[in-house]
Amino acid sequence: MQDSDNRFNYAVAVVLSHEGGLSNNKADKGGMTNFGISANFVLENHICRTSIMAMDFVRFLTKDKAATLYKQYFWFKYNYNLLEDLQLATKIFDMAVNMGAHEAHTLLQRAINKMSYDQVLVDGVLGINTLHAANGLPETYLHEELRDMSKEFYISLVEITPSDKVFLEDWLKRAAW
Repeated sequence: MQDSDNRFNYAVAVVLSHEGGLSNNKADKGGMTNFGISANFVLENHICRTSIMAMDFVRFLTKDKAATLYKQYFWFKYNYNLLEDLQLATKIFDMAVNMGAHEAHTLLQRAINKMSYDQVLVDGVLGINTLHAANGLPETYLHEELRDMSKEFYISLVEITPSDKVFLEDWLKRAAW
């Protein structure tokens, strides 16, 4: 259990280093956000019932409580703990927090298919076949491919929604991690 806790603590520290504190940027579709936890996330996951309650929840969110939410709603929910390489698990976790789990898992599956003869279904689900394939590939190359794909994803977001350009510099730094 201790090793599992250490792995999560490392990964969530990276995510929290990429996420800021309290923000209510009108351009952010997630609404008010604190430590990367948005009011929309709080509502979607039925943590609070109303928008006002969700905004108060986010406003007074502590780093420890954010870590607890990340552990429940990301780390264990999507089985990042089953990715053997901690750097890879952390990268996918970080991507999921920022771009959404489905998109992060889709990019992982595309990266796997680009690097392997054994293809996985590109469905955005981090299932047993994707986990097995990811655990069987050289982590360094997979990590590099994910960096490139994340960068391309963020650039395409800005092309689709030019108002997101305000976030691009930070997104590209995050992709480069």
